[in-house]
Amino acid sequence: TSFHASAFPIEIVDRIPVPRNADIRVEVLEGATPPTIKDLDGLQGVYLWRLPGTPRKMETIRHYYSVRYPGGQELVPSETN
Repeated sequence: TSFHASAFPIEIVDRIPVPRNADIRVEVLEGATPPTIKDLDGLQGVYLWRLPGTPRKMETIRHYYSVRYPGGQELVPSETN
């Protein structure tokens, strides 16, 4: 909720996992707020939402996704640029 007297634009950046293995599936779920931009600055899986920041109004982003992978396989996080 913005408590500013005038509009104060909001930008939110978040990401979803990007699988390196074709057997791993990442799916954005129904009900998720569509991002303003996907793959921000060419970075796969990075999302940007832009909101107006209207005074006295609550803004909500729903960021839902699922990750599915074959049983017996281990998921290992890694950071890439």
